[in-house]
Amino acid sequence: MRRKLRKSKDSLAECSQMFSKLNCYQHDNDHWKTPPLWHDGKFCFCMNAPNNTYWCLRTINDTHNFLYCEFITGLVTYYDLNIDPYQLRNVAFTLSNSRLAELHHV
Repeated sequence: MRRKLRKSKDSLAECSQMFSKLNCYQHDNDHWKTPPLWHDGKFCFCMNAPNNTYWCLRTINDTHNFLYCEFITGLVTYYDLNIDPYQLRNVAFTLSNSRLAELHHV
Protein backbone atom coordinates (compact mmCIF):
# COMPACT_ATOMS: atom_id res chain seq x y z
CA MET A 1 0.00 0.00 0.00
CA ARG A 2 2.82 2.43 0.90
CA ARG A 3 4.62 1.69 -2.37
CA LYS A 4 1.44 2.36 -4.36
CA LEU A 5 0.87 5.66 -2.52
CA ARG A 6 4.51 6.72 -3.07
CA LYS A 7 4.27 5.87 -6.78
CA SER A 8 1.06 7.92 -7.02
CA LYS A 9 2.75 10.90 -5.34
CA ASP A 10 5.78 10.57 -7.66
CA SER A 11 3.53 10.66 -10.74
CA LEU A 12 1.80 13.78 -9.46
CA ALA A 13 5.14 15.41 -8.66
CA GLU A 14 6.39 14.64 -12.18
CA CYS A 15 3.21 16.11 -13.64
CA SER A 16 3.59 19.26 -11.51
CA GLN A 17 7.27 19.64 -12.42
CA MET A 18 6.46 19.68 -16.13
CA PHE A 19 4.39 22.84 -15.63
CA SER A 20 5.84 24.44 -12.51
CA LYS A 21 3.68 27.58 -12.45
CA LEU A 22 0.34 25.79 -12.78
CA ASN A 23 -1.86 23.63 -10.56
CA CYS A 24 -1.43 20.20 -12.14
CA TYR A 25 -3.28 16.97 -11.51
CA GLN A 26 -2.86 13.45 -12.83
CA HIS A 27 -6.05 11.92 -14.26
CA ASP A 28 -6.67 8.41 -15.53
CA ASN A 29 -9.47 6.20 -16.87
CA ASP A 30 -11.15 6.07 -13.43
CA HIS A 31 -11.40 9.84 -12.92
CA TRP A 32 -14.75 10.52 -14.62
CA LYS A 33 -17.88 8.71 -13.53
CA THR A 34 -20.31 10.14 -16.11
CA PRO A 35 -20.12 10.27 -19.92
CA PRO A 36 -18.10 11.10 -21.82
CA LEU A 37 -15.72 8.65 -20.16
CA TRP A 38 -11.97 8.74 -20.76
CA HIS A 39 -10.31 5.54 -22.01
CA ASP A 40 -6.84 6.66 -23.14
CA GLY A 41 -4.90 6.20 -19.89
CA LYS A 42 -3.13 8.67 -17.61
CA PHE A 43 -2.58 12.29 -18.51
CA CYS A 44 -1.45 15.46 -16.81
CA PHE A 45 -4.13 18.14 -16.43
CA CYS A 46 -3.09 21.65 -15.43
CA MET A 47 -5.54 24.32 -14.36
CA ASN A 48 -4.55 27.91 -14.82
CA ALA A 49 -7.96 29.55 -14.91
CA PRO A 50 -7.61 30.92 -11.35
CA ASN A 51 -4.63 32.99 -12.54
CA ASN A 52 -6.57 34.40 -15.52
CA THR A 53 -3.76 33.31 -17.80
CA TYR A 54 -5.63 32.33 -20.92
CA TRP A 55 -8.03 33.72 -23.49
CA CYS A 56 -10.52 31.92 -25.74
CA LEU A 57 -12.53 32.58 -28.85
CA ARG A 58 -15.85 30.72 -29.17
CA THR A 59 -17.46 30.89 -32.59
CA ILE A 60 -20.79 29.39 -33.52
CA ASN A 61 -22.70 30.23 -36.70
CA ASP A 62 -23.95 28.54 -39.87
CA THR A 63 -20.45 27.53 -40.97
CA HIS A 64 -18.37 27.33 -37.76
CA ASN A 65 -18.67 25.78 -34.33
CA PHE A 66 -15.32 25.85 -32.58
CA LEU A 67 -13.45 26.84 -29.44
CA TYR A 68 -9.92 28.26 -29.77
CA CYS A 69 -7.83 29.05 -26.67
CA GLU A 70 -4.32 30.34 -25.98
CA PHE A 71 -2.66 29.89 -22.59
CA ILE A 72 0.16 31.96 -21.16
CA THR A 73 2.30 28.82 -21.16
CA GLY A 74 2.15 28.75 -24.98
CA LEU A 75 -0.39 25.93 -25.16
CA VAL A 76 -2.91 26.41 -27.97
CA THR A 77 -6.15 24.42 -28.11
CA TYR A 78 -8.71 24.14 -30.87
CA TYR A 79 -11.84 22.02 -30.69
CA ASP A 80 -14.24 21.54 -33.60
CA LEU A 81 -17.42 21.18 -31.58
CA ASN A 82 -19.41 19.72 -34.50
CA ILE A 83 -17.06 16.72 -34.48
CA ASP A 84 -15.95 16.72 -30.83
CA PRO A 85 -18.69 18.26 -28.65
CA TYR A 86 -17.04 17.08 -25.41
CA GLN A 87 -13.67 18.68 -26.28
CA LEU A 88 -11.73 15.42 -25.95
CA ARG A 89 -9.25 15.97 -28.81
CA ASN A 90 -7.20 19.12 -29.25
CA VAL A 91 -6.72 19.44 -33.03
CA ALA A 92 -4.82 22.75 -33.09
CA PHE A 93 -1.90 20.98 -34.82
CA THR A 94 -4.12 20.37 -37.87
CA LEU A 95 -4.62 24.10 -38.50
CA SER A 96 -2.44 25.91 -41.01
CA ASN A 97 0.01 28.52 -39.78
CA SER A 98 -2.01 31.25 -41.48
CA ARG A 99 -5.21 30.09 -39.74
CA LEU A 100 -3.43 30.00 -36.37
CA ALA A 101 -2.09 33.52 -36.97
CA GLU A 102 -5.58 34.71 -37.91
CA LEU A 103 -7.10 33.29 -34.73
CA HIS A 104 -4.22 34.66 -32.63
CA HIS A 105 -4.81 38.21 -33.87
CA VAL A 106 -8.61 38.26 -33.47
